[in-house]
Amino acid sequence: MSDYVFISDRTGQAAQILNNRSSSLIAALGYRSEGAELLVSANRRMAAMHFSRSTHLYRASDQRHTDLDGAVTLLKGHAIRRGRDDAHLLTAEAIAREITGGGSPTLRERLVGDYGICHFGGGDATFVSDPLSMVPLFYHEAGDGTCIVTTRPRLIQALMPHLDFDYRSLAWQAIAFWPLGEDTLVSGIRRVPQGGWLGITDSGVLVHERPLSYLNRQDGGEMRAELARDPEAVLDRVVGEMAGSLRAVFDTGARVNLALTGGRDSRAIAALATMTGPLPATLAAFSNGVPDHPDVVVGRSVAEAIGAEFTNNIPKPASFSSGDIFRQRLGAVFRYDGMLPIWDGGGSAGISPAVLLQGHVGEVYRDKWFSTPYASPEDFAQRMFAGANIDPNDLLRADAAADLKEQLVERARYYVDSGASVAQLGGVFRIEGMQSWESAQFSQGALWASHPVHPLYDPDLIDLSFLAPPEWRNDERIHYEIVKRSRFDLVDLPFAEHGWHGGLELNAGCSAVHVPPVRNTRQLVSASGWQSALFFKSPLQRRFLQIIDECGSSPLWDYFDKEKARSAITDARADIPSIKMTRLYSLLTSLCYAHGYELPLKFTAEAGTETLEARTVLRAKSGTAVLFDGRQKGTPVDLTTSEALDGIPVADAPDLVIDAASGNDAAFARDTDVYDLHLELRQVANERRKLETELRAVRRELDSLRKRE
Repeated sequence: MSDYVFISDRTGQAAQILNNRSSSLIAALGYRSEGAELLVSANRRMAAMHFSRSTHLYRASDQRHTDLDGAVTLLKGHAIRRGRDDAHLLTAEAIAREITGGGSPTLRERLVGDYGICHFGGGDATFVSDPLSMVPLFYHEAGDGTCIVTTRPRLIQALMPHLDFDYRSLAWQAIAFWPLGEDTLVSGIRRVPQGGWLGITDSGVLVHERPLSYLNRQDGGEMRAELARDPEAVLDRVVGEMAGSLRAVFDTGARVNLALTGGRDSRAIAALATMTGPLPATLAAFSNGVPDHPDVVVGRSVAEAIGAEFTNNIPKPASFSSGDIFRQRLGAVFRYDGMLPIWDGGGSAGISPAVLLQGHVGEVYRDKWFSTPYASPEDFAQRMFAGANIDPNDLLRADAAADLKEQLVERARYYVDSGASVAQLGGVFRIEGMQSWESAQFSQGALWASHPVHPLYDPDLIDLSFLAPPEWRNDERIHYEIVKRSRFDLVDLPFAEHGWHGGLELNAGCSAVHVPPVRNTRQLVSASGWQSALFFKSPLQRRFLQIIDECGSSPLWDYFDKEKARSAITDARADIPSIKMTRLYSLLTSLCYAHGYELPLKFTAEAGTETLEARTVLRAKSGTAVLFDGRQKGTPVDLTTSEALDGIPVADAPDLVIDAASGNDAAFARDTDVYDLHLELRQVANERRKLETELRAVRRELDSLRKRE
């Protein structure tokens, strides 16, 4: 995994600027790279600092290349070159040859994967990412013509610490999980438009936009005609190519972990894994949850069907104190650059270090905001704000809600002007948000030296899903066709909670719509749902309220009602609906990111082997400081007397963060944590309900016997 930050400076000081801020860049990176490589153009006007580490797919050196003429190519993510009969992974050197052979703007027509590529030399620089910008690129152009381009907005902040936060975007982050359009959470930092590319010359920055590229590809008309003529042939070709790309990942010999849930995404990936040959011995499947949870039951059945090794990871949430969870929350804000709500439960060292096959992109193949079509962009925005999708806790101020709704109307009009139909607005809006989610996932991958791969992300399949009749997306036909063509016996296996969409029987001849799903009759908490209990009366809840109070003058309260936010947390119970819980976490994420409530989460090294780049000093306004290396507890230090701290970056943080970093759990009442007690009581209640059900069944049987006698 790698990241890079590039500078174009007309005075020839590009390399010096990066060198002068190298310690800040390392601190902002958040993981221990295998070295920071400085690469400089021949005219000294362009330079890049490349951070990389070896993963299961690439060595650190595979992710950068300098040719004989001094041209530099940098890669973040992974790129696959698909030929007529095969597919193979490309290194930065191979990508450099592709650029030389055909030019970087057309590179996407020949590659698949998640990638963000930088290529500079001869006075020009070009930046290109995959068609949906799953690895987004961010840029800042200063008044003096200096331009910074990077894969992480936090790296621009490290070079330009004066940039302020964009509170409107932070508000969008809180209500929709992503900023609207090309905005970011920081003023002055823009995202390269989805499907576009960025060029830098002596004349300045050139942003090339390709609006809704998946609706406007040059061969779109040809695919639409082919779909009308022979949809089966199109599906066979596209699904076969997807399987070939996945095989290119398997051919690296990397250990590959597939998380199986009870849904469609993981099943489609499992089916693809078996399509072009025997299941790789390097693939292992796992499900998280108690053994009889529907996700685990279904996951086990899928693994057995394809012959994969299966592990059931049984979560033990009660082992976490509120202090542990609070540190994870603050660490997640840092790790995800504030771009992913802190409800994911990540932060522990237990995450798999191997390649992870992720199914998040499957969400673009369904449009499930509403069951009935939209009438106009205005209708789309109105329904988004009137329902529970945007503000389920009713925290937005009336004037702010009206302003944000009008911004969504304008964005929806842009979608329509760019080629989307009104019926496609929900799907386009979701696709635009995938970048924030997946960029955050790559940050997590870098932390643990894993390399997330999204087998369901294929440009041709994205095109097909929007060019095909609307019912394909509404009926989730894409998932059905992948499974049917890859591993037909998986079609009839039950799902968890919900079966195949009923429309598939009429539109695709799928009789498996009648297979009953595995129901959660015992109301078991899933491995991904235990966070919903975090707002139950507990010391953790009080910490969240403390953040709100300490951020009492935040500009975010121009958008949200602070007292309503406090009440929403105070009154929350363990059974709070998921959408309300996630939106509360999203608001807290925006507050934490904007006001410094985050803990650097570095890659953990064995005690005594840490390097300078693994450390950060956190300094509170009160003067208290701790040396933090990413472990559960920091060490108090005296900045005025310790020479050993020279060269270690210092970051200012609120006192509450220092308290968490130093592991001061007295305030969290570890031994009397109400959260742990609640889980025990809930388990007892579940067992009681089970016994009562069994008792009623026995009584009915006794009554039946008496009647027969």
